[in-house]
Amino acid sequence: MSSCMVRNGRRLLWLSFLSFTLVSHSMASHAADALCSASQASTNELPVLEQDCPIGKGIWGQKAPRSAESVYWIQCGLLDAPLSLKQAKPLYGKISTDIWMKPESKKYRCLIGPYSDVDVLEEELQQVRSLRANKDAFARQVNPQQDQAKQSSSAAAEPIAKTVQTIKPMATQAQPDLIVRISTSIDDKTYVAPYSSKGSHQFYMEHDKAWNRVSYNEAIEMCSALDMRLIDEKEWQTLRLNSSMRKDKWPEQMPYWGSGQKGMFSNGRIAPLKGNTLLNVACIN
Repeated sequence: MSSCMVRNGRRLLWLSFLSFTLVSHSMASHAADALCSASQASTNELPVLEQDCPIGKGIWGQKAPRSAESVYWIQCGLLDAPLSLKQAKPLYGKISTDIWMKPESKKYRCLIGPYSDVDVLEEELQQVRSLRANKDAFARQVNPQQDQAKQSSSAAAEPIAKTVQTIKPMATQAQPDLIVRISTSIDDKTYVAPYSSKGSHQFYMEHDKAWNRVSYNEAIEMCSALDMRLIDEKEWQTLRLNSSMRKDKWPEQMPYWGSGQKGMFSNGRIAPLKGNTLLNVACIN
């Protein structure tokens, strides 16, 4: 099932793209993460990306250029109507990511992704092409500089940041609606992925389970409720590189909150983010 968040009965999805790097002379500066929104009318339909979601340019007749700062998609068609879940089922058997519809002037673009690993992209592109209906599928690469320039222009015209809602403190002890989804022990430390069924928390699906998307303050409160704290940079790298992360099926599609209001990405990148960005939670004691 597609990765999506649910709030008040309406499904919302925020794709967290990798930060684009802008190079000026010999100096590089990391921009804030770009968020691409989508909606899903029901669990029986594929999620639909907003029209302004950056999907980059097509790559034909060549291997995708490798870039640690790029985001990639597989285009699986340009359709007159959105794919149904039944029609999309063969595709899901070939990929590890998700399928999206993107409306464009009386047509719907079929997209798979997003990807940050070129090897995975190329392998799954070949799998998608093995299906007769998708033999013409191709890769797309989001151009870091062009898309960041567009985002900067949009940000100047209309501020993205919204007023952060006041967060109600959680109880100091774990409540019945707060559970531990995963517990992994490494070097005498315990890493856990908590999940709160509290109605106000958004969530998305991965490994056939729901995982929270919460603000930085909410992440701190969830860990505190378990008598734990957010992981730091060194602890994140220890967990990320340990085989237990995949063996225990830690979710990897979305970044985690870490101490110091930093986002911890599965590719090893760590970046400071706005406190109201919604990320997954990893705690440690």
